[in-house]
Amino acid sequence: MKLVLSAALLATALTASSALAAESGTQVGVLTCKMTGVETVVVYTREEFDCEYKPHKGAPQSYTGVIKEVGVNLSVTKENTMVWGVIAPVDDLSSPDALRGTYVGGSGQVEIGAGAAANILVGGSGKTISLQPISVNGMKGFGAALEISAFELK
Repeated sequence: MKLVLSAALLATALTASSALAAESGTQVGVLTCKMTGVETVVVYTREEFDCEYKPHKGAPQSYTGVIKEVGVNLSVTKENTMVWGVIAPVDDLSSPDALRGTYVGGSGQVEIGAGAAANILVGGSGKTISLQPISVNGMKGFGAALEISAFELK
């Protein structure tokens, strides 16, 4: 029970900090990632995603994403779709492979049936791009997790 409460408190804190981070840049598009595979061992999780970035200016871009998480994970997740607002220090991030790179941050999540999570990540070119959650994850599963995340976009 303490793990579930800790994960819920962390998710709330991370969501609140996203509003502060958004003040330092401009939302330049939306990144949507749908899970294509997952491997979970209690202290390590690897999730693979097909992602599409729709910049406000320019053509959509396709990416492959991999989230690697180290920490306590007592969940079974079957489906996951994440939608982030892409925040950058410039107003145009439409060049090919603009989001390529590694993003890091903490995550906390609690799942029961169709669950919810907060994942705020910073990285990309010069660690100047933030991925701010704009939609609750569409997870199906159960459990609780508290991890440090690394999300790589290729």
